[in-house]
Amino acid sequence: MSELSLKGRTLTPPITMIETFCRLRQELIADYRTILETHQRIHKRGEVRYLPRILGRQYNYTDFPEKALGELASEIDARLWLDAIDECGFGVLMNYEQFENLQEQIRKAPQPFTKAVATDTLLAHVQDAEKTFVESLVHLFQRLDRKYKSHDGWKVGSRVIVSPFYHRAIDDFQRVLMVLDGQKPQAMRNGELLTQIVRLSSHSGVNEGEAEHLKWRYFQNGNTHLWCTRDDLLEKANMLIADHYGHQLNKRKPE
Repeated sequence: MSELSLKGRTLTPPITMIETFCRLRQELIADYRTILETHQRIHKRGEVRYLPRILGRQYNYTDFPEKALGELASEIDARLWLDAIDECGFGVLMNYEQFENLQEQIRKAPQPFTKAVATDTLLAHVQDAEKTFVESLVHLFQRLDRKYKSHDGWKVGSRVIVSPFYHRAIDDFQRVLMVLDGQKPQAMRNGELLTQIVRLSSHSGVNEGEAEHLKWRYFQNGNTHLWCTRDDLLEKANMLIADHYGHQLNKRKPE
């Protein structure tokens, strides 16, 4: 299996985790099949009134047991894929919008979580890890409001101004800097996310502060100004953006 290092961060296809999740999938489906078969037997004996309500409503167990099992398996698969992506840390390579879209796709049409499919899919994520991260980085700064002189779309400036309509950029900027610093943003609790820190602080009358990698100031118009306190991380981010655009940097700016 290939291994890819992303600026000091190593990602590998987690074969042990895949095998563990595959076993869990088999066990859960077998258990649910037992529940469905038991449900059918109780119906056939005319003892439905003794069934707990929780077993009688969500799925049509009696008339279409295989369909019900398929729906249950689909829910299990979706949960396993979401847990696998979280366990691998792939979510921190994406911006908030990308990650939300991926989660929605998985919930709508999950593939069966088998060893072959999971290995191929997660290996593809590993191989595309740096590309995914760079795309999320570029997308983050392209979406900033260009009316501010410190935003030019080609590089991360000394100051980043985030409007209330794009407040998730605060957490995305924090995530980018943590990944570039070799840290693990997915290990952060909700209260450690900078959006939460800024929101709670401003509600209590504190409109500026400093977190790891960033200083921030909140303004009454809802904008949050961010300054990176690590020049080396800004340089890394700008090198990735420059590599992404290549020769285009000397030709034109994105629309």
